[in-house]
Amino acid sequence: MQIIPLTIIYTGVGILAAAGVFAEFSRWRQRRQRRASQAIARPHAQPTLELQGGSLHIKVAEPTVQAPTPPPQLMSDDLILAFHIMPTDGGHFMGYDLLQVLLSTGLQYGEQGIFNCFDQGEVLFSLAQVTKPGTFDINKMGAVVCKGLTLFMHVTKDTVHPQDTYELMLGVARQLAFSLEGELYNQRRDPLTQVDIKTAREQLRNYTCAPALDAGSPEVTSKYASI
Repeated sequence: MQIIPLTIIYTGVGILAAAGVFAEFSRWRQRRQRRASQAIARPHAQPTLELQGGSLHIKVAEPTVQAPTPPPQLMSDDLILAFHIMPTDGGHFMGYDLLQVLLSTGLQYGEQGIFNCFDQGEVLFSLAQVTKPGTFDINKMGAVVCKGLTLFMHVTKDTVHPQDTYELMLGVARQLAFSLEGELYNQRRDPLTQVDIKTAREQLRNYTCAPALDAGSPEVTSKYASI
């Protein structure tokens, strides 16, 4: 599974209204295809918190250089599943406290300005802010005032063990809600119920992928630009 831009999540599952964002998704896929021909890709540096002179500071370590993975094909009917973690009583998730909790779950800061869960270099699922543009500026994390978080996974015909990934994402969502003293919601922003979880599991079991379309094809560009 590859990293997908936030705009497809906001529109594709009805999380946030973002007109025309899927056109940008197709353009992003084409850029990834061009970069895939390069010999080396540099992953994003990972932040850590350090105590210096009585204050917390973010230290960004130099990443390890690794070979790129080929960009995925865009499916005509991909499946996206998501959770929201929202503060209670209209509050916020704040700066360094939020970062520390995110890192404690094993999430890593990625090239799209969001956090990802990796398995052997592949993105299993990602985390963004619920408000546009959804990204985090890691160099200004101390000033972040976050109104909520969105965890999401992108399922295609090539996704390996999507049911296991969903269960892992659900566990991380519950851990975040507990650690941040927030509330867990489904992708419609209703309180998450066992019915929601059962429905998602059934979706994954019944999911069948349609024939793959090239990410730059007119069919794909037209489809996503029109949503």
